[in-house]
Amino acid sequence: MKKTQRILALVGVVLLLGMYVCCFVLAVTGKHEATTLFRAALGATIAVPIVLYAFMMLLKLFPPFRRNEEADEGDESSSDLNEDS
Repeated sequence: MKKTQRILALVGVVLLLGMYVCCFVLAVTGKHEATTLFRAALGATIAVPIVLYAFMMLLKLFPPFRRNEEADEGDESSSDLNEDS
């Protein structure tokens, strides 16, 4: 769980930093899209952490299903033995 949280946090940081760098580059070059991108960056500053928090809450409520194939194979072979006897 901690590993998943760290990965999600890193994804959020990379997304936000990428948007800020892109916004800065467009503003320095004098593009007209800089204003729109700045507004998007401000919105994402609020939205990205909220979405990542929601993902973390969902992971706590619904943990990933992990199937242990070795245990399943062991159960099947023991049940076959029980049926034969």
